[in-house]
Amino acid sequence: METTRITLITMLAILTFSCSKSVDLEQERALLLEVNERQREAHMNSDPSLLALGMADTLRAVQRGEIRIETKSERMKRWDAYFKSIEYSQWDDLQEPLIEISEDATLAWMSVKKITVSTWVDDPSQAIDTTYFAWTTGFKKIKGDWKVYSVTSTRVAK
Repeated sequence: METTRITLITMLAILTFSCSKSVDLEQERALLLEVNERQREAHMNSDPSLLALGMADTLRAVQRGEIRIETKSERMKRWDAYFKSIEYSQWDDLQEPLIEISEDATLAWMSVKKITVSTWVDDPSQAIDTTYFAWTTGFKKIKGDWKVYSVTSTRVAK
């Protein structure tokens, strides 16, 4: 009886480990860095649709002392108006993004530090706005793709 029990436990352990999916964390990191680059491209080209590609249906944003929960359509409307009013000449990382990925690659966090330089479209004579940002983005793996579901941001204008 004891031998049968040990054999059964061993077989279950082998089955469990053989069915578990191997995760390539370096590949997942590269995919997250692609999202970061796509966000840069979206800002430099005033293209909210590029941002939408990497967004979950609902996003929690913590900014300027407020917490907002927005749907993708609400966010798209806001981004569209924003990108019509501003033009970026710089949107760059100041250091390598810090990335942490869960062991099963279903959740990830990326902390970035950026400098942005922009001007207002309606008043190009207005002073150029140089801003330093740091934020942490939470990602979920949804249907095989990394999607942003949470952003907590800080900002320092200089």
